Amino acid sequence: MPVLKNSRHEKFAQALATGMSQFGAHKEAGYIPREDAASRLSRNVKVRARVCELQNRGAKQTGSTIVSCTERLRKAYDLAVETKNPSAAVAATMGEAKLNGLVVDKKQHSGEVSHHHHVDPAKIASDIESKLAGLAANGAQTEVSKEPDAQ
Repeated sequence: MPVLKNSRHEKFAQALATGMSQFGAHKEAGYIPREDAASRLSRNVKVRARVCELQNRGAKQTGSTIVSCTERLRKAYDLAVETKNPSAAVAATMGEAKLNGLVVDKKQHSGEVSHHHHVDPAKIASDIESKLAGLAANGAQTEVSKEPDAQ
């Protein structure tokens, strides 16, 4: 796939391909940074294809492929099991799963914003005051119980 015709889209794709966040890439490409717009642009078919192409090109240049990385992770897993290091075994297993697309570390915002939760500052202040009063009362009781008996 050739360079994208829209230069900002190309810059965005290049930034994403290097591992930059969608928001950071959006800003880097010269846009006014907005998470919703960055998310939408990252789903653009041409941008996605360009990001894949750039990432594949980078992997070929470094000699790393999914297969070679998976092999290294399996060796790391075997070593972890051999040395009885379960946390390293789990890390290698999760690395392999992520690499092969079985686990995805990302959250996708639905785009909907809920306005149902209303914060009442007076209620929050009241709750804090009552909790502080309870803590103070418990502290006073603790101090009283620490004093020696006056006999």
